[in-house]
Amino acid sequence: MSYRLAAVLLLLASGGLAAEPVRRYVSPLGNDAWSGSLAAPDSSGKDGPFRTLERARRSVRELLEQRPTGEVRVELRGGNYPLDRPFQLGRLDGPQTEGSVSYAAFEGEKPILTGSEAVTGWRPLAEYPRGLPSAARGQLWWTEAPADCKCLYQGGRLLSRAQIGPFSVEPDSQGNARRDFLLKPGLLSEDNSLESLEVVVQTGAQPWAINILGLARADSRGGRFRTRLRASYPLKGRAWVENCWEGLDRPGTWMLDSKSRRLILWPAGGGPPADVRRPRWLGLLVLEDVRNVQIEGLTFWGGERETWQNDDQALQHDWDRYDADNALIRLRNANHCSIRACHLRDSGAGGIRLDLGCQYNQVVANQLERLGGTGILLSGYGPGKLDENHHNRVERNEIQRIGELYWHSPGIFLWQSGHNRIEHNRLHHLPYTGIVLSGPRPPRFRRGQGLDREQRPIRWAEVPEGGSWEDLLPFLHTRENVVEGNEVFRVVTRLADGNGIYLSGTGSGNLVRENYVHDLRGSGPEAGLRADDFERGNRLERNVVAACDCPGISLKWANQVVNNFLVDLKEGAYLQFGGGGSAGSLIAHNIFFHPARWQRFYNVQGEGARLEDCRLEENLYFTAQAPDGSSFLARQRALGLDLKSRFADPRFTKPEQADYRFETQSPAPGMGIQPLDVRRAGFR
Repeated sequence: MSYRLAAVLLLLASGGLAAEPVRRYVSPLGNDAWSGSLAAPDSSGKDGPFRTLERARRSVRELLEQRPTGEVRVELRGGNYPLDRPFQLGRLDGPQTEGSVSYAAFEGEKPILTGSEAVTGWRPLAEYPRGLPSAARGQLWWTEAPADCKCLYQGGRLLSRAQIGPFSVEPDSQGNARRDFLLKPGLLSEDNSLESLEVVVQTGAQPWAINILGLARADSRGGRFRTRLRASYPLKGRAWVENCWEGLDRPGTWMLDSKSRRLILWPAGGGPPADVRRPRWLGLLVLEDVRNVQIEGLTFWGGERETWQNDDQALQHDWDRYDADNALIRLRNANHCSIRACHLRDSGAGGIRLDLGCQYNQVVANQLERLGGTGILLSGYGPGKLDENHHNRVERNEIQRIGELYWHSPGIFLWQSGHNRIEHNRLHHLPYTGIVLSGPRPPRFRRGQGLDREQRPIRWAEVPEGGSWEDLLPFLHTRENVVEGNEVFRVVTRLADGNGIYLSGTGSGNLVRENYVHDLRGSGPEAGLRADDFERGNRLERNVVAACDCPGISLKWANQVVNNFLVDLKEGAYLQFGGGGSAGSLIAHNIFFHPARWQRFYNVQGEGARLEDCRLEENLYFTAQAPDGSSFLARQRALGLDLKSRFADPRFTKPEQADYRFETQSPAPGMGIQPLDVRRAGFR
């Protein structure tokens, strides 16, 4: 044996030189009777890759029995993988200590996983039910519906379900305000099937959520309706009716008629319909009670939309369900796993969930788009002693056009989850909020206060019912998170009262730093950064909020706001204080820049909030068309505020081009204000 060979063997034995992973291959052209050790069929046609993920999983288990700490890599060749059932990985499917198992795309190829199935057998619709728009006559096709479905896809894209509205909706005074409502009489024909109809409700007094509710009773002539499930809030506001004949008014719309068990479609481009698929379940991949599994470079699409039930448990404002299987990829009690460089698109529910005891996982460099629910959710146990969802990383993901069906769905949502890093993500074109950190607010710890579904996850035997914020703080596990370097823009496009980055009902010690929030156009109390009810002990530092028709920062209670740039925002509300008391808040080393002449930068409203209870130190203010700020500073100093602050041009390099670096003559560095460069936000 040569000296060199002996040295290599010694390194391998000692772990000094990593061994090559064992590889297995899967291909749409494969065969489960083959070994899976070849990337393509051999010339004899007797060996090659596996055909199914289930066969690859069985092979991995066999390998792990032989090498419990080894590395195994399953590579998927390009092509389509229709799944007969969601693919599940559990305790036996990953190393329990060292090593890893990867399910990854073969280099340069695109494997696509879907749970949808083809819909065929289309025939022209010969009869014309009452309520059908005249333009639809001769355009519709139908086929037998094997089961109920809430979504339909053509060409890989989600089609629009037949819908009419919006209409004004009012509670029926003779019934339950959260179940019985009134609509304009005569909106729906009697040819509609009650089992098919759903109503989408956006309540006016609570513009931060919607409900999609099936109907238990419908009297269209009288305009009286009853829902199967209680709405989150009293049914007063706007409503749309879906899955009705009246809504088949344009190409690309469809409906399911439960009475005749038929799918009806007005296909885009004319008929007969081609490449139409329906989903069979919500999620495609589940990692549960597993460690050290990596998912890389795969595409997932085509899931179902969820339907809420009466016994569901909910996260804040019913924005999502607690411990629910409603995402394309779900991790539950998973550790040291990663979802990397995957594409999640065109699905009825959410993207990625990390539930309950998920720790030290990574969600990195994924694309999420055109989803019906939440983009990425980290959800721990309900408030109590179990603090087991923590130290995860969500980094360099692009999230756009999610919440397509449940509009209130956040782009990234942390609930009862702490010590995570949410870094350099890019979120845009969302109907509600970009990033949410939350947990139950203290009033929710009194039984019967707030939404009943929101109280159900609380572990009542472990928490002091009715306790103060200080009493409850040990059980509020959304703490010590770092939200850094994210870019958030064009959010709150459909609802109101949303935000770029939002904190509410969390623990303390969350750091929101070096984010770039811009181009928010809201119609309500939106904000770029918002620390809402019962938020204390968090720090908003070195963020840029610019070009928004809303406040830059909205605060309740005591938090630190340091070295932020608030540029070209809603007049009179650059920094807004709500109720709850502002004593202990620090507002220091910030720049308030208005391109016109408005010199009202603070808006104080709500019981207990007073600007003079805060510490305002060394802030820099400027209005480009009214550069004399002596009267503004005089008013501030009369309150004992801004004694060392200045009113002067910060001399940004090119603020009109979002370049907020300083020119050499800027007074900001001399005041201890550090420069910010928004080009480092997001993942560019």
